Amino acid sequence: MPPTHGFRRSIAFGFAFVVLLALAIASFSLYALTTAIGAKDLVISDYAHALIETQALENASEQNVSSSRAFLLTGDSQYLERARDARERYKATLNRLRSTSSDLEDVRLLDRVEEAARAHQAALNQAITIERTGSTGRTVAEVFEATVTLKRQDLRIAFGDLIRRKEYLLDESLNASR
Repeated sequence: MPPTHGFRRSIAFGFAFVVLLALAIASFSLYALTTAIGAKDLVISDYAHALIETQALENASEQNVSSSRAFLLTGDSQYLERARDARERYKATLNRLRSTSSDLEDVRLLDRVEEAARAHQAALNQAITIERTGSTGRTVAEVFEATVTLKRQDLRIAFGDLIRRKEYLLDESLNASR
């Protein structure tokens, strides 16, 4: 009988070892999977946040334009203050986007948006200066149509390209995570 008892003990020990090994492998696998999912979610979150920031950038630009137009229509200087606030939000948002963009294409598109925004702002400033000098509404409207509208179209195109790029990167990260 003693050899049978030793054999049973060996089988029990072997079975316990296999169960413990399986638990260790399962625990390690679960940890690795959780870590990978967490990292993937962080990457997706970064892309989603960048898209939201880009849309906030465009929104600040639109608010600047709307407030500037309202000033040109009404002559009320409160609209110039709103436009200034929108430009400050625009600058802060642009700086945040620049600080988180490492992709060369993103940087190039941000440069393009910034260049178009500067040209657009210069055209707006020209129209505002003309309005402040007491020119006729017709003169202001002609300058607005000749310069501001064209520069605004360039800015919209630049924003559209940047937003499409951010959406593409987000979609790619979502597809890769599947």
